[in-house]
Amino acid sequence: MRDQIDEAALGVHAAINPAIEIESYSQIKRLAERGLGYGILPRMAVSAQARAGIFQTWRIDRPALHRKVYLAYSTERPMPAAARAIGQLSWEILRGLVADETWTATLGEDGDRPALYG
Repeated sequence: MRDQIDEAALGVHAAINPAIEIESYSQIKRLAERGLGYGILPRMAVSAQARAGIFQTWRIDRPALHRKVYLAYSTERPMPAAARAIGQLSWEILRGLVADETWTATLGEDGDRPALYG
């Protein structure tokens, strides 16, 4: 996500000069909750705190930031049943998070289902 933020900032001629960089959502949220700074995090990472009135959030619209989620596996060997089940469960959980608006995302068509379903 950091590379995307830097690229977006360059595109609008803005400078990002963080005093500190942390890769842990929980640590970023702790510092922000103590009033020690701001963070750029996915909405779902802070939605509970925003609903509770702990955080005030602002959406970054211009430029819009997007990420893709991939489920990767080897096609060079047969997939064990357990791995296939975990892959299918992950796919269904992610789609469910989007459907109930816990996670803001654009879903592909049902035809984009991974080959895990055979």
